[in-house]
Formats: sequence, C-alpha cells, structure tokens
Amino acid sequence: MRILKATLLVCLCFFTYIQVQAHALWIETATYGKLGTAHDVKVFYGEFALNERDAPENGTRM
Repeated sequence: MRILKATLLVCLCFFTYIQVQAHALWIETATYGKLGTAHDVKVFYGEFALNERDAPENGTRM
C-alpha cells in the first residue's frame, strides 16, 4: 500500500511539473546616465533565457 501511494504521489508531481510554466519580468536600461536627467527604461515580460518577449494583453499598460 505504501508503494502504491508513493508511486501515485510521484506520478502526480511529475505531471504537475510538466504543465507548470513560469515567466519573468526584467528591466533593461542604459549602463550610464547623469544624475537628474531622464533616460529610457524598458520592462519586459517573457522568457529571459530564450530572449522571448510576450506582448501585453489589451488594456494592460506598462
């Protein structure tokens, strides 16, 4: 009975792991700047490691 429970738990965890996906937020900005002056800052949502950026949904402002 313990083996059956353990096997079912492992299978449940494995199939849950396959379906889970996560995205990341990251910020890109210039490496230099002057105090008191504006510069561009870009915020991205997607997969950083693959350099894939997702488009925001309609109505989402960034």
